[in-house]
Amino acid sequence: MKMLSDKEILAVKSPRERPEGNYIRGPWFVIHKTPAGNAVEAHVLLEWQGEPDAPLERRMGNRLFTEDGPGKPESRGHPYWRIIPPAAINNLPLDERLKTITEDFLSGKEDSLSTACLYTLSNLKQTLELAHFDTERNLCICFRLYQKMKGWTHKQNEKEARKIDEELGRIQAEADGKPDTQTLASFLKELELDI
Repeated sequence: MKMLSDKEILAVKSPRERPEGNYIRGPWFVIHKTPAGNAVEAHVLLEWQGEPDAPLERRMGNRLFTEDGPGKPESRGHPYWRIIPPAAINNLPLDERLKTITEDFLSGKEDSLSTACLYTLSNLKQTLELAHFDTERNLCICFRLYQKMKGWTHKQNEKEARKIDEELGRIQAEADGKPDTQTLASFLKELELDI
């Protein structure tokens, strides 16, 4: 089976409300994907409410994607993400940069990576993937943006993330799904992110 893009993986949303009270926001960011026989296993970052009225927790989710659809697990005909504990990060062969971003988000500390910033990082990662940037360059650029975000104030987080998302959306829309590498390179230079 061919490797799926982040965009294809993130398109699978768990049902928002379930009889047992579980609730999921996201998924926001693909941290790992790997072939698994005739399927692709993906791990993502999301937010999860395990019990009714409980606060949302930052967690990882995973699922298998098969050639004939979103794969497993599913419930009542709807795909969903299996929630896995944060400690499972130690079982994934993650690049140190992705591990840093993941641990920061999962920590849930006051100064941890916001959901808005994680969404923007994901948007950038997907755009670079669509433009066929190699994995190493993609990770370097995303990590530079992450480092920049860590220097922003909470107010800047929302404002700057929104501006970047809007520009990435414009670049993708103009290119009909395959971003123009020159336009993208100019934008990255403007943000002082290119390598």
